[in-house]
Amino acid sequence: IPSGSLPYVTAPVDITDATPQGSNDPDVCSADGVDRTVWFRFTPTISGPYTFSTCAGNDATGSNVYDTVIGVFNACSGGNALACNDTAAACVAAVPGAPYVDQSTATANLAAGNTYYIATGHWSGDAGGVGPGLNQVSVKVELLSLPANDTCSSPTPLTLDHIVFGTTVNAANDYRSPLACFTGVGQIPSSASG
Repeated sequence: IPSGSLPYVTAPVDITDATPQGSNDPDVCSADGVDRTVWFRFTPTISGPYTFSTCAGNDATGSNVYDTVIGVFNACSGGNALACNDTAAACVAAVPGAPYVDQSTATANLAAGNTYYIATGHWSGDAGGVGPGLNQVSVKVELLSLPANDTCSSPTPLTLDHIVFGTTVNAANDYRSPLACFTGVGQIPSSASG
């Protein structure tokens, strides 16, 4: 998967002859019965939260395998699963000829310059399996927006006696603030982790 202009959608891949169940591929999301897995490699140029989706309703154009599983790993051999999904609640799609649609979306915080591996496959416990017209998978990748106040250099001002609403959705998992943030009275920097 190229790391340039995002969002990006891979060309549809026919998984009819992909890795069968029972091979030496790692489980994707520990979902019992994943078969016909295909792998993609992605090296982001920007650190942040990335979403990977096989959902045709999320613009993964060409995905017609109606029951998928997707996982993001830090190594090709499976490594640590950074994110995985078997059922994306927000995935609303119509796949002609499918008895139902249960496509997948996973989001992970990725570091620029590191290579990650995305595995997707068919959940073999479904009613109909992979067949003509229901055998292609595409993966859409996009970088999610970070909150405006995600770093110490752009804090949101707080005023006493006023309610301020906000969220940490899509915020980077970088809880260690630089020492420059600790400048007030009683603020003592610590080098402790966590």
